[in-house]
Amino acid sequence: MTQEGRNARPPSGIIEFRDYVLHASEFKRFIALSAEYADARTQIYDGFLGMFTADTGGNVSRVLHLYHFKESTIFRQAPPELYAAIGASCASTYKPRTAVEEAALQAVYELRKYQLRPGRSGVQEMLGAFKTGLPAKLATDRTGQPAFVGYSDVGLLNQVVEIYR
Repeated sequence: MTQEGRNARPPSGIIEFRDYVLHASEFKRFIALSAEYADARTQIYDGFLGMFTADTGGNVSRVLHLYHFKESTIFRQAPPELYAAIGASCASTYKPRTAVEEAALQAVYELRKYQLRPGRSGVQEMLGAFKTGLPAKLATDRTGQPAFVGYSDVGLLNQVVEIYR
């Protein structure tokens, strides 16, 4: 990495989670259609990051789409009714890691979502505890690395999401 790259400001923007819970009878059809129209999705949404499903645990009929938008102005310009109608339930400030090592093998991701109690300090307390405890966690678990930690600014509030690789 060049010196310029080290000093460059990390990219930022908005991460949008689109969370779908499907009827079990329609799950395979949804996955097939998603694969068939994947090219169209990436042409329309240049910030499409991927589609994730649960292999074990949780709701195996749940599908999560992740999108990255460079600017949050698209959300501020749209009326709240429109935002709700398109099914966008969660968006977070996004500051990606700047020194991500690319693995030769396909990675497995784990999504952890916490719904915190209402109040002003819930999310900030959780993020503070995460920051304080992260060095010990990384020293103990050398296989699971945090890829994303964020919280919702719109939609259902008081949610914290962690994604581990």
